[in-house]
Amino acid sequence: MRKIVFLFFLLVSFSTQAETNDATIAIIDGIELKQTMFKQHFATKGYKPAPDEATTKRLQLHVANELIDILLLSEEAVVKKLDQQNDIQQAIDLARRNILSKALIKKYIADFKVTEEAITKAYQLASLEAKNKTEYKAKHILVNSKNEALSIIKKLEDKELFGALAKEYSTGPSSIKEGDLGWFTPQIMPIEFSKAIKKLNKKEFTTSPVKTDFGWHIILLEDIRPFDVPDIAQVRPKLIALIKKQHLQEKIQHLRQKVKIKAPNTKLLDIN
Repeated sequence: MRKIVFLFFLLVSFSTQAETNDATIAIIDGIELKQTMFKQHFATKGYKPAPDEATTKRLQLHVANELIDILLLSEEAVVKKLDQQNDIQQAIDLARRNILSKALIKKYIADFKVTEEAITKAYQLASLEAKNKTEYKAKHILVNSKNEALSIIKKLEDKELFGALAKEYSTGPSSIKEGDLGWFTPQIMPIEFSKAIKKLNKKEFTTSPVKTDFGWHIILLEDIRPFDVPDIAQVRPKLIALIKKQHLQEKIQHLRQKVKIKAPNTKLLDIN
């Protein structure tokens, strides 16, 4: 029988132990279960500390026992040589590479300092691109078939109210708001949707159903206005995120340029 020793007093600490002094929370046949692994598993499972100490301790003990089960099962899998199977080896390698790549991405982002100059430059560029953009205010009705869409268009032509029909027939989340999509730029919509709305005049609806990956749309254009470029303070967090994303893409592109990549065999990409 395997011996499991719990160091209970360590389970209650979520605080600030340095990783170089990673505490042991349990010992299973001499194998140490570390506090860092406990914290990682706790976060990965989406657990949250409970509001009271007694419940928190029970939850922590539950998570520790989950980890012990994982450890015991994984050790037994090695005994049964499951780790020597190709699919298992590939899955372990993929998990390892995912963890390492995420760690490197985190380091890239942490080491990169976004300057005020970069934020201003990004804002100026985005403002220039947005200067001639137009915003549209529209409603839509989304259904699953062309015939159903045609039937609704006929009702609209017979002067039935768009909002009422959207509430009754639309499968989209905007149905509770009578199909209202609010203000948006066409660029954020599926290309078929964008093309259709640009052809409409105010208060007109599409007399032919518009097909996208989401289904069949009937679109009502309510209003049009020039895009209002927000103040830099309003979009500052988005600009910083954009600059960091661009920096990351540059890092990845640099890594790609350093190696020779043979194009994938497309015949082998079919997962069916």
